[in-house]
Amino acid sequence: VDLAAAITEPVVVRPNETVRIPTNIGYNMMNPNIMLKVQPRSGLGSRGLILGNLIGLIDSDYQGDIILVAWNRLSNEDIVIQPAERIAQATFEVVVRPTFKKVTEFTTATERGDGGFGSTGQ
Repeated sequence: VDLAAAITEPVVVRPNETVRIPTNIGYNMMNPNIMLKVQPRSGLGSRGLILGNLIGLIDSDYQGDIILVAWNRLSNEDIVIQPAERIAQATFEVVVRPTFKKVTEFTTATERGDGGFGSTGQ
């Protein structure tokens, strides 16, 4: 789903500035197994405009307008957002709610084990 700027006049986002942009799209899923994920549009991202939190996760119990935080992170120039301009995309995704069990050691081993950053090679 494309999310467009619900503004009446252009909004200027200066270098390294963040602004809040309303969408006038309400959200009321009320299903704990579905969430809304909001991503920036790639065309704007290539110009330096991304979402302030990079990817937004909206919980199923949120009720209200989806407000986008636009961040001019790369550009040395102002970025202008026009009224009704599509600035983000939203996807509905299934939430898996696992059951956790506290253990002192694992009963099976993997080849990687507890190797962290960079342990799988280049």
